[in-house]
Amino acid sequence: MFSLLLKVRGLDFHEDPITQSLQRTSIAKAMNRSFNLLPKVTSSNKALKSIEGDPQWICIQDGRTPVALIRGVDLIQYLEKQDKTEDEIDLMQIPAKRLQISQIDMRTTLAEARDIFNQDTSEALCITHWNKNTPRYVYGVLTREQFEQLYMR
Repeated sequence: MFSLLLKVRGLDFHEDPITQSLQRTSIAKAMNRSFNLLPKVTSSNKALKSIEGDPQWICIQDGRTPVALIRGVDLIQYLEKQDKTEDEIDLMQIPAKRLQISQIDMRTTLAEARDIFNQDTSEALCITHWNKNTPRYVYGVLTREQFEQLYMR
């Protein structure tokens, strides 16, 4: 009976306290909102405008699908050294470390984020949300490193 009451309340005495905490915490609380979206091939002007707010991350999209994540600093450094005659930039070709990403819905928990990090080679999560009336929208990002800092506290 005791076990049943715990399960009804969303608790499981078989799981450790960290897992229970992760199951109760929304991914929205941990996500990083300091990012900008840019298409894979973008104009120099659009890239310059995207770094004006000094975003920590640039989420590269192919169409409407996020495909990689790069540090905002890497794009800034590239643009400073860039040939000024270059009209278009292929963000998948510039010198920068690209993190492999997976998408996760904003309504999920940190426990589900941990499961994704443990199951595949994703280095970051792109937190998205959609409904039948709107396209998928990116709300934030969470890198494996940021997650581990939160998880290991």
